[in-house]
Amino acid sequence: MVPSKSSGYLRQRATTKSKTKVATSIGGDEAVSERGTDKGVASKTVSEGPVNEDDELTEEPDGTLQLTDNEIMAAQEHSQLVQQMLKAGSYRSMKVESLFGLVFIHTARGKRVILPPALWSIAFKELHGSIWAGHLRGPHTYGRVSQLYWWPGLHGEVNRWVRGCQECGIRKARPRQVIPPLRSLRGGDVGDRWALDVAGPYPVAEGGERYVIAALEYVTRYAVVRSVTRHTADDVTTFIMEDVVLKFGVFRELLTDGAPEMTGLVLDQLVSLLQAKQTNPVPYRPQMIGLVERFHRSWKDCVATSMADDKQNDWSGWVQCTPITQQTTRLWR
Repeated sequence: MVPSKSSGYLRQRATTKSKTKVATSIGGDEAVSERGTDKGVASKTVSEGPVNEDDELTEEPDGTLQLTDNEIMAAQEHSQLVQQMLKAGSYRSMKVESLFGLVFIHTARGKRVILPPALWSIAFKELHGSIWAGHLRGPHTYGRVSQLYWWPGLHGEVNRWVRGCQECGIRKARPRQVIPPLRSLRGGDVGDRWALDVAGPYPVAEGGERYVIAALEYVTRYAVVRSVTRHTADDVTTFIMEDVVLKFGVFRELLTDGAPEMTGLVLDQLVSLLQAKQTNPVPYRPQMIGLVERFHRSWKDCVATSMADDKQNDWSGWVQCTPITQQTTRLWR
């Protein structure tokens, strides 16, 4: 049963009364759906017309940002946009149907819930601004949103939201186009090559941590990170054994930047014990291990947008959450 709620239900979720009007026409998404249905659904498209007052974007959600099925069903019931598409039965050759009270659309990537405009801001905040999303850029955010929801003009709406994010604008720098002078290294099999690097010192955290050790696998771009109080050879080798070898298996090659703690006897003996090879590129040239260096910048941006303490001593608690923002995002190209 679809819960019956008044049209003022969605507006009660907002802490402010200011609202932003939705575009007056229905945009298009690049997805292509399966053609034809067994039930002979009409193939006419939804007429492009003005969106009524129920299809307004709420600014600030109250309470949790995670949308429930009941909330989505109530919003879809009062959305003229969703009801027009459901009545037509299709949108640009994509089948639209109601299942278990929710309105779905069949895209080339599978069934997706049609999200009404009133819930767009809540979905954006959860899938872009939360600690699990990490304030990533447009392609990453679009990949995360498109795994769950769909609406006309999704790609453009996501890009506009990311460009207007205040936290991203304050912290993140404009990416520069870099033409590498050397060829990329071959990845080999999964787990064969790992890159290792140490970043710091940073402000002393509550637990005394000042440095961050990060390792990144070259094929899957899987990242492992740990905050430590020191960055000696013993700390590095302990990190390699506990967080890399014992969890993902023995590697064949380890890339480092030639720092003193990376070239000592302790690490050399560990690599020999694992029957692996350590590669030290040109000393102190971070471009040679650019993947793990770029990951350092990514987790710094995520932590900087999540810290709430002016003393900046709570960063170590957020560092462990940052790899999931990279590993749970799928880029749709």
